Amino acid sequence: MIKLKTILNEDIPEFSTKAESIEYEMEKIQKGVRISEREPGKFRARWSYVRQPLSSADWRASLKLVMDAGGKIDKEWTRNDYEANYEREEPPEWVPSIYFTLR
Repeated sequence: MIKLKTILNEDIPEFSTKAESIEYEMEKIQKGVRISEREPGKFRARWSYVRQPLSSADWRASLKLVMDAGGKIDKEWTRNDYEANYEREEPPEWVPSIYFTLR
């Protein structure tokens, strides 16, 4: 849950978890990201509504954001790919996703 703290007439969000803070910052880089906790301490950042890979600059900035927050990227699962579903009305097979753990 995000709370807002007002300092000098500016709303500054307060986050209850580091993952919420990362999601907030990633949303500034590329809209539509959601972070979910897959297992305790293991997270996935996923751009479910994009229909192409993220730009190289946005992808690198998102990875750097996770690492700067103390996260460790799971290189086996993390991919900046988009793969449409054969059945067009179904969700895509794969969207840009970052799998990571937080210390």
